[in-house]
Amino acid sequence: MNSKRVLLLVVVAILAAHWVPSAKLLAAVVETLLIENHHHAHHCTGACCHGLHSGDGSTGTAVSSFVTTGTKWPQNVSGAPVTISYSYNNFLDGGLLDPSGSPLSPSFLRSSAEEALGLWASVSPLHFVEVSDEGGPVVMGNYPNGQYGQIRFHHRYINGPDSPACFEPGANPGTCGAKAKAQAYFPGGGNQAGDVYYDHGDRWREVGTLTEPDVLGATVHELGHSLGLHHTSIPSANMYWIFQRSSGLGTASLHPDDIAGIQAIYGAGVGSVTPLIVIPESSTGLLLLVAASLLSGLRFKRVAAVFRPCPYLP
Repeated sequence: MNSKRVLLLVVVAILAAHWVPSAKLLAAVVETLLIENHHHAHHCTGACCHGLHSGDGSTGTAVSSFVTTGTKWPQNVSGAPVTISYSYNNFLDGGLLDPSGSPLSPSFLRSSAEEALGLWASVSPLHFVEVSDEGGPVVMGNYPNGQYGQIRFHHRYINGPDSPACFEPGANPGTCGAKAKAQAYFPGGGNQAGDVYYDHGDRWREVGTLTEPDVLGATVHELGHSLGLHHTSIPSANMYWIFQRSSGLGTASLHPDDIAGIQAIYGAGVGSVTPLIVIPESSTGLLLLVAASLLSGLRFKRVAAVFRPCPYLP
């Protein structure tokens, strides 16, 4: 165990004597972060449909149920806890706009991401821990190591708004010229693995429509890809190629097919979401500041392997 981890544990011990609730929170995070895991996930090579796992237990392209990609975040055994760090790159900088052209608020974007993470954590042993993002801008292609989460949320231009025909009543998204709204990378390989990005060429809503989607619905869907799920053929599932639009914060949910898919990868369980800690103004807060700083420096090393994800439709 290195000196940084020892110091972090000392801080937690001190907190235990002064502020028990905070100590418990930090200890829980530290416990999951210190789990050693030397197993590597399989990497998708060649066509992205290679080695897919369908809901009936066979290998191939699923027709009527969830499909896994064959890649996952490292886990000792099914059902064992998995800690995944996440961070916000340029996600909160005002680059995502609503239909009026006003920036979506950082608090709304954070809440959307945390709710989406929480849905997947509610049915699987996945523990999501926010860390600071100081790794520079995300660019196409693999990028250098740095201080950031394994899953990074950011925005970039993908392909802009749907064609005008998609705005017509009764338009068929499969034929009207619908475009991608957000994309994600499968786990397993390269620093881009797990990253989620949104098209800032589109307009975004709290209550989503087909042509102007909501951040919450998009994030639930894209995180499914980040965790190892491909598209399903069930239209009412979140992992359908057209993701489910939500009616605002607090309205998203997982379909049984989504749950079966994520549990096929990681097993059943209950995880958690731990945002960066809000520091109180006190002497105890100073200790928490040190602990949070150390905690943000603990980052899982990504597997250095070439990985090129499939393009995802909306």
